[in-house]
Amino acid sequence: MQSEPHRPNTFAADPKMHRSASQLQILVLGPDQLTPLIALRSRMDNEPTLGKREDRRIALDTAAVRDELQGRSTTLGMYDAERLVGVVTYGYFQRAPYEDDAPCWYFKGLAVDGRYRRKKIGLRLVVECVRRVSAYLGDTGCAIATCYRDGEPNTAARLFYDRLGFRDHPLEECSEFEEDGVTYIERTMGTEKGALAEWVKRNAPVPAPSNSPPAS
Repeated sequence: MQSEPHRPNTFAADPKMHRSASQLQILVLGPDQLTPLIALRSRMDNEPTLGKREDRRIALDTAAVRDELQGRSTTLGMYDAERLVGVVTYGYFQRAPYEDDAPCWYFKGLAVDGRYRRKKIGLRLVVECVRRVSAYLGDTGCAIATCYRDGEPNTAARLFYDRLGFRDHPLEECSEFEEDGVTYIERTMGTEKGALAEWVKRNAPVPAPSNSPPAS
């Protein structure tokens, strides 16, 4: 899938107050937004439910993030004036690592600035991803990787995805890793074909998608 062209941020700064959720704007991030993206990720809790230590390190590595923003996936950012307050990345597997190598959309790296929680920014970012790919979600599923302490699966992130219709993928075995003496489970959550698009249609109607088809 070709990355979408970056659209420059057109907000004027408004230091007096945060904008309401309806006034926030979602833009496609390009390489020129590398620094604010790393800064936002740096403000997140650096703990294993965000992934393995090495994955968290890569998410903050300048060269790796630049490659990410220039790659085949697309990263969306939610802006309040000049401030990046939320991000998510989506892309397309021609052959997913489960379900008989069927094609699959994926989401990763959903993050929201702690000062902007409870404004449904995470939901708005996911809905925008679905808006951009919903023409294809009828033929494919959608997946996201999650991590949790062994025996404690009900993290805020996993409950969020559960509400959207994601379930622990039955065809993929979960893996384990240990950090600071604690065992964590890494597991993919997924939706059936068309399920996420139908959830959005019922709960958060969005305009018809305008994106181009995934690359073959």
